[in-house]
Amino acid sequence: RALVADNERLRAALTQTILSGEAGVDEAEAAMLSHLFLVLLMGAIHLDTLDVERIGDRSLVEHLRGRFARILADRGGPYETDGRRLPETIVEPAPEPEPADGRRARTVRTRRRILGAAHDLFARHGYDGTTIEAIAERAEITVPGLYRHVASKEQLLVEVAERAFSRYRLTRPLDGARSATTQLAELLAAFSLSRDEVERRIAIELDFGAWRSEALAEALHAFHRRMRA
Repeated sequence: RALVADNERLRAALTQTILSGEAGVDEAEAAMLSHLFLVLLMGAIHLDTLDVERIGDRSLVEHLRGRFARILADRGGPYETDGRRLPETIVEPAPEPEPADGRRARTVRTRRRILGAAHDLFARHGYDGTTIEAIAERAEITVPGLYRHVASKEQLLVEVAERAFSRYRLTRPLDGARSATTQLAELLAAFSLSRDEVERRIAIELDFGAWRSEALAEALHAFHRRMRA
């Protein structure tokens, strides 16, 4: 609650700064520009796990400075999207294959239940606020049964991360009829939809978890390098 209140004060102060310093900007647009600035700022704050090799990179600093100045100077019309559905640029993850062998299929389904339960609980209550007992209860398995599939809660966090990375929605091959920037803007818009609340929360939890788990940090860095490529 304190963080939300502080961000509200910061947004209000930024809005007033933009209103006083940029001609032709009304209050609604200034508020949206303040929101955009905070989104970019949060990305910069997460450089340690997002793009660690860019820390201290002067070219990145100048690029960000120039691009944000351009946004302020060259503002376009409103971007329209249908908030009820995913933009066409987004690909839903393919269904995970089922093994043909019945016994192995049961094991795979049990592991998926465990990972799904952990993913949801880590996102909603945080890693520290989630117990193995709660994960087992959500997955409809006993605690000893759960430990036959994972060695520890930390290993479970790493596996949740790797599964999330493998199922991350990527953009489709770019449609030549529209610009790349327009289609990538749709990808950004998708993560502002209410349906992605859990994914936004698990992203924060994985970022925090990378500080205490070298395996998770390595997986997170590798994922970000693949995404950038």
